[in-house]
Formats: sequence, C-alpha cells, structure tokens
Amino acid sequence: MLEAVMKSDYVRSVKLFEQEKISERSIVLLGDSIIKYWPFDKFYSNLNIINRGIPGDTSLGVLQRLEQIIKIKPSVVIISVGSNDLVRLDSNINDIAKRIIDIKHTLEREVEDLSAYVVSITPVLRDHVVTNKAYMQTRTNEMINAINNELKNFIEVIDVSSALKDESGSLKLEYTTDGLHLTNQGYQVYSRIISESVKELKYKGDKKNEEWVCNCYWFNNGFTTKHC
Repeated sequence: MLEAVMKSDYVRSVKLFEQEKISERSIVLLGDSIIKYWPFDKFYSNLNIINRGIPGDTSLGVLQRLEQIIKIKPSVVIISVGSNDLVRLDSNINDIAKRIIDIKHTLEREVEDLSAYVVSITPVLRDHVVTNKAYMQTRTNEMINAINNELKNFIEVIDVSSALKDESGSLKLEYTTDGLHLTNQGYQVYSRIISESVKELKYKGDKKNEEWVCNCYWFNNGFTTKHC
C-alpha cells in the first residue's frame, strides 16, 4: 500500500514540476522527503530557491527525472537522497553511492557553471516510542553510514549527519518527528551546516529565527519543555 502511494505521488509530482515556469540560475533542492519538507524559507533569505523533493524518492528516481533539472539551468543544486534506496530498491551500498555520484556529475556536465552539492544521508532513530516502524525496515544507521563513507571516497560531501547524531550514533530525539523526518530544530542544524558550504545561500541565523524554531518544535510535538 505504502509503495503504491509513493509511486503515485512520484508521477503526480513530476507532472506538476513539468508545468512550472522556473527562472534560470535558480538554487534547486533535489531529493526525497528530507528535501520536500525542508522549510528553507525560514532559514534563508534567498528568493530563488526551488524545491524539487518528492517523499519516498530514491537515487534512481532522481536520475530518471534529472532532465527536468537540466532544462531549467540552475546555478546550484543541493542533493539529498539515498536513504529510501535501502527500503525500496534491491541495491548494495556501492550501487547507491554510484547513482548519487552520477546525479552530481551529470548535472555538472550538462549545465554550464553549475555547482552540485551532495549532502550526507541523515541518520535515523530506529527504536523509540516516536519511531514509525513502517519507515525503518532495512534502513539502519550502519547502512546509512556505509553509504556516506563510500561517497566520501569519491566526492566532497556536506556532512550534516554528524551534527544530527546522539552519543549512540542515532538521530537525536529532539531532531526528529518520527525517527526519520526532521523537526524544525533539526532543520535549523541542517540548514546552518549546508549554508557553511554553499556560499550562495544567505543564512538568516539570527536569534529571532532560533526562537521561532524552538517554539514551533515545542507546540507541534507537545513537549512540556523546549528543546533548544
């Protein structure tokens, strides 16, 4: 059932993307649900950021829709994908890493003066009351770490994973809504680290923004104390 929903959402999203009119030299966010649910406008003041995330997408799915990105001739593409490959595709670590690298290299080859950045796959919190077990299955931190390490053997990777982990190597509780997806506080860490590597991003990073993140996380998740 979940697989059918993801396939349907992929087809619908690709069709919608095709209909949109996008200015050239935009900053494109490309990947799966981590990209799709990223409230980037809360963290960056850029007006030319385009979100091309699809929940449940895989590195293979991104490769299959890459021509859409090439056509709009962006100046920057930020890539975050690969975690769903562990659940949805019959692929080994090397295959997943190779496809992610192919995404980066294809974009840089086909679009003049484009910078493509690969972001490390975010960790998960597998065993907690908040964890959605349906999302985990064969998705483990050991496998995620292996993909990230394999990528680092061949390309530069923006390491957001390390800052999102607790002492055991899992995704910190305060950074996740369901063991996989990020809270606003998690996205603040994610956004800050990426902005340190991507000079085109104008990170707000002020106290007002930090207060918004804390309050939003507090009310949305029903905690009795703020996690800031």
